[in-house]
Amino acid sequence: MATGNTYGAGSTVIGGGIPVWRSVDPNGKWQSGGKIANLPVAGTVIAAGTPVELNTETHVAKIGNYFKVHTAPSSGTSLKIVVAPGLPRLAVGMYIAPAAATVGGSVTAITVTGTITSVLTDGVGYDEIAIVGSSLGAPAQYSLLVQAAANSTSVAYAIPNALTYEDVYVDADTTVATAACVHTGTVYSARTPFMSAAVIASLPTIKFDNAL
Repeated sequence: MATGNTYGAGSTVIGGGIPVWRSVDPNGKWQSGGKIANLPVAGTVIAAGTPVELNTETHVAKIGNYFKVHTAPSSGTSLKIVVAPGLPRLAVGMYIAPAAATVGGSVTAITVTGTITSVLTDGVGYDEIAIVGSSLGAPAQYSLLVQAAANSTSVAYAIPNALTYEDVYVDADTTVATAACVHTGTVYSARTPFMSAAVIASLPTIKFDNAL
C-alpha cells in the first residue's frame, strides 16, 4: 500500500493495496498537495480516491468524509455506520449530517458525543453511536452521511475539487500528513470510498470507470 507523506517519530511498513487510479493525466495532479486539516485517528487509512478540497494557495487539504448507514435507526436512539478497510471512522466531536443533494448545500448536523461502540470482524462491521430522537431525520439504510463544518444548520466540511492520489496511513505517532490530489484522471469507482452522486457530478474532469 502506498502512503502519502506522514510525519512522526516512528514508521510502519504495510502491505500492497488495490490500484484505484486507472490513469492520471500528465498534468492532472497537484503534486505538492496540502497538509490534511482533519487528520483522522491513529490506525486510520485515508484511502486513495477519497474526495478532498484542496486550497492550492494555502496548501491545506480538507478530507471529505462520507459515511454509509449500516442499519436504519428503528427507535431513533442509536445509529450504526459501516466500517471497512479504507473507510473513514466516526470520532467524538465530529459533526455529521445527511448528505445534501447538491455540493455545498445546507445540511442539518449533530455532534458525535458519548461512546462509539464498534462491532467488527477482521475490521469489517459497524460503529454505533447514540442519537437523540429524530436529530438526524430518518436516514435510510445505505444512505450517506457527511462530515459537516459545524453543528445544527451547516454545510459539508469539505467541498471537494479533487480526489486523493494515494493512501495515507495515520500511525500512532503521526502528527502531520499531506495528500497529493488528482483533479484530472480516471478512477475505478468501485474502489473508492463512499461519496455522493453530487460530488461525482461536481468533478467533471475525473472519469469514473465502473469496472471492478
